[in-house]
Amino acid sequence: MQIDGRAVYSQLFSGVFWDVQDVVLQDVERIEVIRGPGGTVWGANAVNGVINIITKQAKDTQGALISGGGGNEERGFSTVRYGGQTGDTVHWRVYGRQFERDGGFNPVESSDDWRQARAGFRGEWTPTTDDTVSFQGNFYDGDSGLRTIDTIPFSPFSRVLSFDEEVRGGNGLIQWGRVFDEQTDWRLQCYYDRTERLAPATISEARNTFDLDYQNRFAVGLRQQVIWGCEYRRSADSTAGGFRIRLDPPERTFESYSCFVQDEFALQPDRWYFTVGSKFEKNSFTGFEYQPSVRLLFLPSNRQSCWAAVSRAVRLPGRIEQDAVIHPAVLGVAPPTFLEIRGGSALAAEDLLAFELGYRAQPADAFSFDVAAFCNDYQNLIGTVAGTPFFTPIGLIVPTTFANALDGQGYGVELAGTYAVTESWRLRGAYSYLQLQIHGADRLSAERIEGSSPHNRLHLWSSWDLGGNVQFDAIGRYVDNVPQHAVSSYFMMDLRLGWRPKPAWELAVVGQNLLDAEHPEFADLRGAAIATEVQRAVYGMITWNY
Repeated sequence: MQIDGRAVYSQLFSGVFWDVQDVVLQDVERIEVIRGPGGTVWGANAVNGVINIITKQAKDTQGALISGGGGNEERGFSTVRYGGQTGDTVHWRVYGRQFERDGGFNPVESSDDWRQARAGFRGEWTPTTDDTVSFQGNFYDGDSGLRTIDTIPFSPFSRVLSFDEEVRGGNGLIQWGRVFDEQTDWRLQCYYDRTERLAPATISEARNTFDLDYQNRFAVGLRQQVIWGCEYRRSADSTAGGFRIRLDPPERTFESYSCFVQDEFALQPDRWYFTVGSKFEKNSFTGFEYQPSVRLLFLPSNRQSCWAAVSRAVRLPGRIEQDAVIHPAVLGVAPPTFLEIRGGSALAAEDLLAFELGYRAQPADAFSFDVAAFCNDYQNLIGTVAGTPFFTPIGLIVPTTFANALDGQGYGVELAGTYAVTESWRLRGAYSYLQLQIHGADRLSAERIEGSSPHNRLHLWSSWDLGGNVQFDAIGRYVDNVPQHAVSSYFMMDLRLGWRPKPAWELAVVGQNLLDAEHPEFADLRGAAIATEVQRAVYGMITWNY
């Protein structure tokens, strides 16, 4: 996942800390959701898709914006943003926002309420008609509630803790781009990102990330479009833990050097296109990695397209998988018996070979749809390997180690469509099916992976302009059961009614998860957090934009 070219994927656990990813929604230009592996351009960890959030340029957000509201779950939120310009060549904006959100439902105790404040800026300087220098920065501070089962090396050997994870950080990015013509441009980008997370009973981490990236696009003759680039990335962490989980060593630095090239050939202009490329990376975790891709595009008409692709992508093991010492559970008390999971220092990257087919069409002006099918072959998936139990002064240890112990296949289909019923009423829908089959001696990990994703998902959205500057939106979502999380299938619905009494003002009432008072959506299988259920929510908001 990226926000304006800044990767927010955490090296700690190979995922995203969603609680600290926040942008002003009115400033979002578009959100790109890229299907399938994207390792050829995006690099390691872009295995099953890419989310790319792009915000508007400062020149498109001039003037003032004030927005705020609250309700039973969204206790209170507010945003203030102002955009201006200095001379004819510099445009800028600054913003501040804050929110406080209630915790989910738990019959014993709900501790996952959270609050956060952030501020930031963005600007562009255009010294010439061909050059643009953009710069931006963001700073945040807050805390996120958590309730967890903590393992301790003495009686009673486990305890329930409720605490707040303190989160803070900041980032700065500068980008210089030059456009020569419609087919030729280059971009140089540099950013620094600092994150801190103080988490009793889990892992506290401070991380400093520096990234330098260059990309160049140009045409070769009349039928070829080439894009290439190179990147250097350095991410250094400092961690602290306890008996339940710690990292050994507590400090480590990740470095990677990479380059990529991609060439698009017009085999027959406006009809057949062939794209080939690869990313090459040398990193301090797994060494050398390559991620090639081959894609064929056929355009039967100006309303249809068909494509096929074969790609390789890799996921690098995170710090926890490589260096953790975890005691997630007590297996017995006479004698004290602890399960221990250790990181695998010799882990290789997880390897994906993906095959894709797709078709997109617009049979009528008011209707379009696309369908995509995929088959993925996974190698070197990370599971665990059991060791020989041994005694220590605190009791009996039953050891396991993270290892590349699993392989598997995944296949599925995705459908999406849009239908404009009238000029004022638009319907959208999407459906996906996924089946995973994981093989290996570690059946617990295999079953956890197979059963952690729903087989079927359905998403429906209706957007209707009722007239009189009134808009009504309805979203329905069906999610199949998730066996490993003991989550039954559910259907949820969100409704929104908005009114613009004047061009600068908007009033809205929003209802979320309206069909049930509460429902579960996940369970933490690692015991790091006691799960809560999503509750019905209603809130109102008012926005002034001038």
